[in-house]
Amino acid sequence: MEEIRKTRTPDEFRHQKLEAEKNDNTYRQYAVFLDGKAVCWMDESVWNNELYFGFDTVYDEIDEVLLKAVLNKFYEIMNINNFTVSFYYTYRRAIYTNLKKAGAAIDEEYIISRLERKDMDADFYKSIILNNPLENWRLEYYSLLPERLLNQFVKFYNQSFLDMFELNPYPAKLPVVNAEYIRSVEEIRLKNGISAPMYILLDDKDEIAGYCSICIDSSKPDTLRHVGALTAVDKKHRGNSIARYLKAKLYLKMLEENKVFRYITTDTMPWNKYMYRINEEFGFIPYRNGCCFKITKKFLENYLKLF
Repeated sequence: MEEIRKTRTPDEFRHQKLEAEKNDNTYRQYAVFLDGKAVCWMDESVWNNELYFGFDTVYDEIDEVLLKAVLNKFYEIMNINNFTVSFYYTYRRAIYTNLKKAGAAIDEEYIISRLERKDMDADFYKSIILNNPLENWRLEYYSLLPERLLNQFVKFYNQSFLDMFELNPYPAKLPVVNAEYIRSVEEIRLKNGISAPMYILLDDKDEIAGYCSICIDSSKPDTLRHVGALTAVDKKHRGNSIARYLKAKLYLKMLEENKVFRYITTDTMPWNKYMYRINEEFGFIPYRNGCCFKITKKFLENYLKLF
């Protein structure tokens, strides 16, 4: 499987830093210089009371000296902010291989797949829609979640992850959210020029039966992404091809609106075989892997031999 990445320039990182700090006062970024040249960048942010790190480098291979320098900075930041646990996500094979070798705990693994616009088949989507007659059910399309569905969606969201994580082989922390959190995510997206259109399917009792959304980033118009979005079906309605139906409706909508995009990307957990099969059926092709690590102070102290 080929690893594809785009190395950002110092100017691009500087622009990202200014934009991020403008919209999130918990965001900080750092650089590592070698002979006067920036060779490695880190960032930190607090999201939903959890500490997250970012890390990238111009090097294709990550040696132990550089890894330890970065992890030392992680440890310093965790101490300053009184965190005993932090999270770090990467799709760089060299980084996650070295972190696994060092003994960092895996929080989650992902398969990153993409579907090219040229391979999207409107007739295929229409055939799925026509074969899913849903009498007395209502399909609604929104750019923002309506207030009347907010509390019901919070319950649907939390239950969806509870059900999904029953299959998870890792002891990952469940993302329990509330209405304030949902609205704060919407606000941050809007500040960053990101829209998240969605289809919501309501059953004959006016309850959410299924949901499918996608993120559209104005700064990256060539890629629509399911990363940060959600496709889910209520437990009592599963087995009726609702996820396929909602994806077909959403993709057809994106094509009909003639949005300027080249790809749709998605990140799927390997253990979520049902969604992975749907993505395969829709033509998504894996092109890289990702991994989220749970970085604890205990791990850092042992690996860095601080005590």
